[in-house]
Parts: sequence; C-alpha cells; structure tokens
Amino acid sequence: MNSKPKVGLYVSSKGRSLNLRVEGVYGDSADFFLVEVVGEDEKDDPLAIAQELDNQEWEQLVKDDGLKYVGE
Repeated sequence: MNSKPKVGLYVSSKGRSLNLRVEGVYGDSADFFLVEVVGEDEKDDPLAIAQELDNQEWEQLVKDDGLKYVGE
C-alpha cells in the first residue's frame, strides 16, 4: 500500500464497529510515516489519548479491518 492516509474518518467495511479518526499524518516519506488516530466517539474529547501508529501498523490495521475513508 505505502500511501499516506488522509485526515478524517475511517470505518470498518467488515461489519465491525470500528470507527477511527485520523488526526494527523507525520513524515516526509511514503516509506515511513506516523499516523495519529483516536476513536470517533472521542474526537471532541480534549482529554482523549490518541494512538500513534507507524506506516506498517497502519497498513495492517487497514487490511485487517477493511478500513475505508469516508471523509472529514
């Protein structure tokens, strides 16, 4: 895959109730970047703790859960 995700909401296409919001993508290369994610239900919570995933972790999550970008 090796493409950076867009900032916004991603939902599982595999019938799971996984909804993640990408808050930021950091890095200059498509070969290595970090993705900051938070659960959709926590997007407006200033105390929510975001997770940072590297590009390999993100790509595995997308593959395993069938994450699809649905917009900002």
